[in-house]
Amino acid sequence: MTKSKIFLFSLLSFILGIGLASCLIRHPIANLFYFISLLFLFILFILLFNYSNLTIRVICFCCLAFLLGMTRLNLVFSSSPTKNIQNYFDQEVSLTGFVCHEPDYRIEQGKITVKINKISQTGKNEQVIDNKLLITVPLYPHYQYGDVLNISGKLIEPQSFDDFNYPAYLRRYGITALMYRPQINKIPNRQSGNSFYRQILQLKQINQQFINRYLPEPNASFLSAILLGNKHNLSTEWQNKLNFTGARHIIAISGLHIVILITLLMSFLLYFLRRDYAFYLTSVLVILFIIMVGCPSSAIRAGMIALLILFAEQIGRSKQKSNLLVFIAVVMLLGNPLLLFYDIGFQLSFVAVLGIIYFYPFLRQFFIRYLGSKIIADLLGVTLSAQLFTFPLVWYHFGMISWIAPLTNLFVLPIMPYLMLSGLAFLIVSSFLPILASIVVLPVWICLTYLTQAIAFFSPSSLKQVVIAKQPPIGFIILCYCLLVGLVFYIRSKKQLIKEDNLSISSLFN
Repeated sequence: MTKSKIFLFSLLSFILGIGLASCLIRHPIANLFYFISLLFLFILFILLFNYSNLTIRVICFCCLAFLLGMTRLNLVFSSSPTKNIQNYFDQEVSLTGFVCHEPDYRIEQGKITVKINKISQTGKNEQVIDNKLLITVPLYPHYQYGDVLNISGKLIEPQSFDDFNYPAYLRRYGITALMYRPQINKIPNRQSGNSFYRQILQLKQINQQFINRYLPEPNASFLSAILLGNKHNLSTEWQNKLNFTGARHIIAISGLHIVILITLLMSFLLYFLRRDYAFYLTSVLVILFIIMVGCPSSAIRAGMIALLILFAEQIGRSKQKSNLLVFIAVVMLLGNPLLLFYDIGFQLSFVAVLGIIYFYPFLRQFFIRYLGSKIIADLLGVTLSAQLFTFPLVWYHFGMISWIAPLTNLFVLPIMPYLMLSGLAFLIVSSFLPILASIVVLPVWICLTYLTQAIAFFSPSSLKQVVIAKQPPIGFIILCYCLLVGLVFYIRSKKQLIKEDNLSISSLFN
């Protein structure tokens, strides 16, 4: 067994350990199970250095990684971030803090995350604490990142509902308490937080203003969702149409968006630059794109994955791309193990990239053979391979699948690269040469009009005609991924269809 395989198996064991611990965390015997696991971990550590048999040592090492994953998640729940604030739950309190994340304003209300500095009850001294609070607020007045607020209201402890661990879901963001429509007074002429991040969000607001000025609805909301991540600007009607047609993924900044952007940039730059120069310039431009959209965690994660895998191609380590992807996941889970179960974006990003790594070369070859166009083959290969791997997760989390989705995506996905490219050009020109904005926006309007008309055309008149609105059992999802893994091994065994050398993202740019 090679060192790379041992490394991969140990990483996967660590992830499986976090997964099992996430399932047991609310079980009554969890503490006893962890005590036994720690004892077993100590025994494995001793055995690891006393057996000369390689197979036994590998098994011991994987078990050790598995138990370390369980221990890492247990450390999150054993350290109580609510110990300083739990005495204030269900009490009327006054507190001071600042808006520590970009506010999330929707159609009827908004949500802001506040980092608490001081808290007190009536007639009692203030206490300095370090907790985050999620507040539901009306649409007006608008609050911005860095605003310092005085807040008065009832502090609420998050509660689980149905089978969903809502406190753990919030804890992945560091949030430990809730408030609903409290009294808020903004302290004038005071700002807190990171000044660089504040400038990034201001740039995002300027871009949003350009979009609203030059594009009508729903085109403006679609471009804002695709390029800036403001997907809540879309009306409920259009969000339902996207769900029913299986095209919701186009408005979520994800690994798919980043891969499309890298494809466009590399394809263009390779006409003028050497591959290494094109790689470095593409990396810089992708980082600038992530900054332009406001540095959401989904874009940062997707950018990190795509650029590191592209870097592996650049230095000739393409055969270890699976190891690299799993290693990135483990690094992120070491920092926040709650991402594995409580962050759908984390799951979809990694699964989508795995689909691209293993299925894209085969699908690209298939489409080139029957369609003859490399550009269309690239676009369809990337998007369909990502969708094939994310399909079980999407069905499980959102409880519905659309039979018309493949047909819709066949018409919608080819326009996405041109929409992203023309949209980025429009925002850049609007910032530096606003006199030309009304001209540059024309290709954007054409792409968006085609996109919205295609979605409207395939949107069903009856939901029951094309949608299965029922959540599958977790066992069925596991079976789906076992079949996909089996299909991967089958495809890789067919050397006459696809060679190992073609299993590379670099073929995107040929």
